[in-house]
Amino acid sequence: MTIRAKRARVSFRQREVVLDMHGRKCAYCGIDIIGKNYHIDHIVPFSKCEENDVYNLVPTCVSCNMIKKDKSLEEFRQIMCKKAGMKDYVFEFEKTNKVDVSVLSYYQAIYK
Repeated sequence: MTIRAKRARVSFRQREVVLDMHGRKCAYCGIDIIGKNYHIDHIVPFSKCEENDVYNLVPTCVSCNMIKKDKSLEEFRQIMCKKAGMKDYVFEFEKTNKVDVSVLSYYQAIYK
């Protein structure tokens, strides 16, 4: 018997709000999200905080979300730096201020 991890359920309304908040772009790499080929990711992984607040959700391309999985932002940043051959990697949402940093800091602080 296989035990499945608890999955987050994100409503259609939440998806639309998150997509609109981020201009229908991947919050990590910035590519345009077209059609249904995207994921909704928890910035602070659901496995760590079980929080479905729209301020903890971002739209992502499939590639970015498959790399991030349940990693923290800093773990994901390190992977993206190596992949891009850079010393630092700035996520799209950091460039555009689309995520409320105070809310993100709150989630990261209480769910370490």
